[in-house]
Formats: sequence, C-alpha cells, structure tokens
Amino acid sequence: VYLKDQKTPESDADHTVMLAWVAGALAALLYPGDLDPCLVTAHAVWHDAVEVFAGDTPTLRITDAGRAAKADREAAAEREWDRRFGRSLPWAAERVADYEAQGSREARFVKAVDKMMPRLVHMFDRCAGLHEVGMTATELARSLPVTTARITGHGEFPELEAVAVVLAGRLAAIHAATL
Repeated sequence: VYLKDQKTPESDADHTVMLAWVAGALAALLYPGDLDPCLVTAHAVWHDAVEVFAGDTPTLRITDAGRAAKADREAAAEREWDRRFGRSLPWAAERVADYEAQGSREARFVKAVDKMMPRLVHMFDRCAGLHEVGMTATELARSLPVTTARITGHGEFPELEAVAVVLAGRLAAIHAATL
C-alpha cells in the first residue's frame, strides 16, 4: 500500500503508528468502559514485533499453505524474542507473547483493526497498490467478505464489523471508479 501521495510505500513504522492511533481511538469510541484504549495502543505498538525475525508476509492473495507457513515462522519468531530478550528485557518479550497469545479482548481487537487498516490505506491511495498488482474489481469483491470475516472476531466486535462493512463498500466503489 502507499501513502496518500500514491507514490510513497507505507513503512512498518507508518503502519504501526497509524494502527496504534486508530485502534486506540476506535476502542474508546466503540467500546468505552469495555476496552482499555491504553492497552489497545500498547498491543498495537507490539503487534508486528514477530516480523523482526519472521519477516513480513504479503497476505493480499495468501493461500492456506502460505497462511500456515506464516504462522510457523511467527511462532518461531516469538520464541526468538524470548530467547534473545527474555532475560535482559523480559517486559518486551512478555508484550510480544501477550499479543501473540490473543488472550485479551484488547489484543483481539488490535488484530481485528489491523486486518481493517488496508481498507483505509487503499482508500487514501485511491487503490494505487491494488491496481499495481492487477487486482480486478471481481477479485476485490470476492476477497472483501472473506477479510471481513477475519475482522469480526467471530462476532466479538459487532460495531467494528459494521465499520468494516462500510469501508468495504467504499473501497469497492473507489476501486471501480479508478480503474
């Protein structure tokens, strides 16, 4: 994905900071008194820490086998965080483990918002990245419900699901208008 200028690729730092701000704001707005926005923000800061060792995996057209390989690499990366930093920076290794375990609503909320973020960024860049990889309107239309199902947290966050559905419709319209 690209930044709004449609030329500058989104960096890991751009993504992480944007996710931290958006997820914390959505937690406070959609789930006041239920989700802790500060804990949501902390999880967002650490959500891709495993990618330091596992690398980033493009998921736009990922297969089931690719998803399984990604999970294996990320599990090994979580162990590497603990091996390298468990004694010297135990709090850091614990943050990584807490997020990866997905044991709290806040961690699961961050994961759901993370899956929604490409919709926003693709809207901002007028679908430049999607067009660049040759994604057709039909392919996008088929992928959006599948991605929305991953966002919903299996019904845990219905308000977030409603936002994701609205964004899916807007993204599809922008994509079609910019072909």
